[in-house]
Formats: sequence, structure tokens, C-alpha cells
Amino acid sequence: MAGVPKRRVGGLSLVEGSAVHDIAVFWDFQNIGMRQDSSFAKDVLEFLKNRGRVVAAYAYADWMHASEEVADVLFRNRYELIHVPHPSKNSADVLMTAHTMAHLTSAPTIMEYTLISKDYDFRPLVANLQRMGKRVLLICRPIEVNPALIEMVDEYVDIQGLRTYVDETVSERGPEVAEEKPADKNLERRSAFAQLQEAVKAIEARGNAAGIGYTKIVMTSLNPGFDEEQLGFAKWGDFVSAAAGAGFVVLEGQGIGTILKVPNKLSRITKDSVDSLQKGFDFLVSTVRKMEDEKKVTELVLVASLMHYTDPSFNHANLGFPKFYDFVKAAEQRGLIHIELVLGKQPLIHSLQ
Repeated sequence: MAGVPKRRVGGLSLVEGSAVHDIAVFWDFQNIGMRQDSSFAKDVLEFLKNRGRVVAAYAYADWMHASEEVADVLFRNRYELIHVPHPSKNSADVLMTAHTMAHLTSAPTIMEYTLISKDYDFRPLVANLQRMGKRVLLICRPIEVNPALIEMVDEYVDIQGLRTYVDETVSERGPEVAEEKPADKNLERRSAFAQLQEAVKAIEARGNAAGIGYTKIVMTSLNPGFDEEQLGFAKWGDFVSAAAGAGFVVLEGQGIGTILKVPNKLSRITKDSVDSLQKGFDFLVSTVRKMEDEKKVTELVLVASLMHYTDPSFNHANLGFPKFYDFVKAAEQRGLIHIELVLGKQPLIHSLQ
């Protein structure tokens, strides 16, 4: 595994010095759906408009058995729905690959191919597109994707990063939740080390090796707002080495070939840091569920207020999140809650019960 691959892109085009170019979107909908966020289909196209001209957008799934509401959302956002009648795992992959390759001759002006998928089997497709001089952008959840696919594409976009691009004006829709500071710098670092260990565990649980580059991708995906420089480390490698020195991870190999692993035995202080992170997320989820049971509005600022009222000692900065909103987004990345963005209002937090 090589080092950290192409950076996660934001709202600006990274095709430097080029004129407006044509883009096609191929969405493996059976592989990555919209989940609770019905605005995602529109968000993708809005994001890509800043990079070029979207001339085609396709979504592949068994539409005969899909939600009519979901199909309607895609249709209204001008996606062409490609029906995949066969239930086998690779049916959508085969059809999507064939259609994508056909565009190389039928639509030669398309210079960028956007794939929305997490399927490792698309590596030959990516290689063929690049061989023909095309750029490949992958939209995915990094923890769900084999690291070899992320390393192979020209650029990748974390789905959460895409949502951040859409909701970056949250402060204009209501009062900000005040930032907090950790009790001390050492506690802040231990919290970040605990997040790193959690990322390594998540990677290993999916049968992948936690290479030093891929682990950073997963770490920043699971923990929006993470920045090793804010913790006093000039480089990612320095942060990882410090985490290893503190007993949170074990390093095997050297340089870009370094693999991170979870130690067989954890010290008391290491275990306490990891447990505190989980307890913080459990507290958030239980607070949201309590508010929902009581039919209360679960706006971001109201949830924060109730958590601090219930437990005045609660400090999300001690868990590695100076901003409460980053703490909530991290919970969503872990599949614990869902954030609903409401125009002109504070985001709403929903439990997944």
C-alpha cells in the first residue's frame, strides 16, 4: 500500500488549468444507497457542477423492487434509472461496467468519470478508464472500501465530506453551540489516540490491513475536524508514532509500508480513554432518544443543552471534539444517529431506533 492517496476534494475543481470538462456519473445504487439522506442525489450533482458539466448521470439497481419515493427523488434530479433485473451480487457491476466502457466511444468528450460505489471489483474498470486518459473520481465511505480501490483512483470524496460541503453554512441557520476546551493537552491527545485505535479496529474488522495512509483516511472520515497539527504534531507520522509510544497502537514495518495494529494488552489509562469515547456517544444517543420519546424537538443546540444540563461535567472536547457539531457528525459516521439538514434552521438529530 502506498502512502496517503489523492486528497479528499471539497467544493472546488482540482483539474487545474483546464477548461470546463464533461462529467458522467455512474452510481452503483445497490451498493451505496441514499440511506436516510434523500438530498444526497442532488448534493452529488451540485458538488460536481463546481468541477465541470455533468452530461449524464445513471443509477443502477433493481428498480422493480425499490422504493418509489427513492426512485422519484432520483428521477426528479435527472438521473437515468437503469434497471438490474438479476438478483446476483455482480449483476449491477457488470451492467455498470459495460455502460461505462461504452461511453468511451459514444461520448468521447467525457473526461471525468464519477463512480459512486464501494466495490473492489471496479478496479479493472478504473484501470481501463485511466488507460484511455480519463480521470476517475470515487465517491464513497472510506471505511467501507478496500484501500486498493481508493489508492487507484485519481481522487476520492468522502460522502461525509460531501455533506460538509453542503452544510458548511450551518452557523447561518441558528446559534452556534459554543466550542469547548479539553481539561488539558495530554487528555486531548489521549482522546485522539483512542480515536486512532478505534479506526484501526474498524479497518481490521473488515478484513483489511491498517496501512498508515489508509488509516488516516478512515480516521479523518470517522472524526470530522481531526487535525494532527492542532494537537502539536507536524506530520501524521509523528502523531501515529506518539500514539504507539502511548500504547494505543503497535507499528509493524517502516515508512509508507507501516501497518498499524491494536495491542494485545491495553494499559488502564489507554482503556479508560477508549471507554470514555464510547460512553460519550452512548450519552448522545440516549439523550436524543429521550427527547424523541418526550416529543421534543431534537435541534442541535437543544440536544447540546440537555446533555450539559443532565451531566454538567460532560465536555465533548475531552473526547477529542472541540466543536459539538463535529462530535455529532462523528456519531453519524459511526452509524449511531442521523443528521437532518433543515434550510434556515438548526440541524435536527435523529436516533436510528
